[in-house]
Amino acid sequence: MIDQKQDKRTDQQNKALHLFFQLLADELNREGKSMSLVLQKFILDAPATKYMIKELVWKPLQESMLGKKSTTELLKKEEIDKIYDALNKFMAEELEVSCPPFPSLEEQSFVEKYDEK
Repeated sequence: MIDQKQDKRTDQQNKALHLFFQLLADELNREGKSMSLVLQKFILDAPATKYMIKELVWKPLQESMLGKKSTTELLKKEEIDKIYDALNKFMAEELEVSCPPFPSLEEQSFVEKYDEK
């Protein structure tokens, strides 16, 4: 069994990480480099993961459309459908990719049973 305490970053590492974020932000500001420029140049060339889809695609779309930061704040059907429809439209028009149908309760039960094995 893996020791959970060993795997987690320490408070000192957390402080160092956040200090680094601030130092980099300060350097970019000192050099007159806006976040718009940084994000324009920052191209992430990696395979898609569910985490990346959630954090880099779904949540920004959700926040811009509904002003809600967390997926836990979404109303059951109508808000999820609005975001899904906008995402599906974007994927089709810009990438020529269709989003898979949104999973039904039956599909979720199948996946949970499949994951248990």
